[in-house]
Amino acid sequence: MEFPYFLFNYQYSNLTEPINNEGTINGLEIYGAYENGDLIGVIATRSEGSPIVLFFVHGKYHRKGIGRKLFEVVLKK
Repeated sequence: MEFPYFLFNYQYSNLTEPINNEGTINGLEIYGAYENGDLIGVIATRSEGSPIVLFFVHGKYHRKGIGRKLFEVVLKK
């Protein structure tokens, strides 16, 4: 299962931009949630820990607490 990585542009809430810049990717701390080896959710922050720049849970797994768990991991950092 493949998921595109998107950087949310908070200034334009209806737009997303693919992360295709290696410098940007290297500046992120990325955490994933997996089920049977498949990526089902991801959250990323800037390496400094704030703000959240990427937060995604596959629709099939919504309302199962996965997003909350990912968010809790970031809060502990």
